[in-house]
Amino acid sequence: MEKLKEFFQETSGCFSSARLIYIVWALGLFVTWALVSVKTGTMPELPESTIVILGLVAGGKVVQRFGEK
Repeated sequence: MEKLKEFFQETSGCFSSARLIYIVWALGLFVTWALVSVKTGTMPELPESTIVILGLVAGGKVVQRFGEK
């Protein structure tokens, strides 16, 4: 459990809300996609807008990280 706690912390020891947002968004996207896949019996494509949002959230985390220094 300690490793999971460390995963959500920055090197300074503070918790990273940006990292939490990214993980929650990515897991939510995966779970929704998986449920739709199981229910329909096919593997639907992800909309471009969803992929763009995931990229923006990940990019925001990178920018936030360099902005702190």
